[in-house]
Amino acid sequence: MASPEALAAKNTGNKFFAAKEYEQAIEWYTKAIGLYADDHAFYSNRSAAYIALDNFDAALEDGRKCIELNPKWIKGYYRAAVGLSGLHRYEECMDLLNKALRIGTDNDLKRIHAEATAAVKLLDNVKDANGNKLSRAAAAKQLGTDAYRVSNYEEAIKMFTRAIVNAKNDEQELIAACYSNRAACHMQHHGYKKVIADCTECLKIQPENAKALMRRCLAYEALEKYQLALDGRFPHVFFLHSLLLLFSSTFSLIENHPSDSLNSS
Repeated sequence: MASPEALAAKNTGNKFFAAKEYEQAIEWYTKAIGLYADDHAFYSNRSAAYIALDNFDAALEDGRKCIELNPKWIKGYYRAAVGLSGLHRYEECMDLLNKALRIGTDNDLKRIHAEATAAVKLLDNVKDANGNKLSRAAAAKQLGTDAYRVSNYEEAIKMFTRAIVNAKNDEQELIAACYSNRAACHMQHHGYKKVIADCTECLKIQPENAKALMRRCLAYEALEKYQLALDGRFPHVFFLHSLLLLFSSTFSLIENHPSDSLNSS
């Protein structure tokens, strides 16, 4: 049983959570867990705070720990399911919720199960120009490209993420393209650190991907990290940067035309 000190820490966390001060809530829930690590509610509460901050990896981890400590408490399944949904891992989300629904149910479980089911079915109904059914990864990439072309960047990011999550080991070229394309979406929102992260993942698969090199160079330049932008491993990026300094207005125009910038492979 949790000690009075652990329960007091949890209650303090609850007060911060109610005030929407989620980082402080996490700090106090973590203190409670440090004092007593076997109370499933501590992990559930911290998972909820992580969800409020869109930290779905951490929310999933705490949700799973909650299930481990109390497999018959459906709220733990809900926390983990929200984490999986936030990570666009809808197939895993459905599997987990199917287990939860055999234990019990509530409106939250039903709602997120319906959302996950619809998300999975969406990818199952996408076909190519010849009417052939696409793999889930290819379907998500196609929907992401369609969203990008109409400047719906949030939806495009979601779909490129789903493509990466659903891709098989033999779809490395598609994964690289989706990282590069997602970087193009982040560029539209000036999310330069995310641009750099996605381009770096793309370049791990395709070290000479010109668009990823260009986008990462532009992002470093926007963050005033000029030495990284002028990375000597890629002399053509140095040349690109020089062009950027001379023709920045031209590059701005190119950046604002989505149809010119996505990877099609």
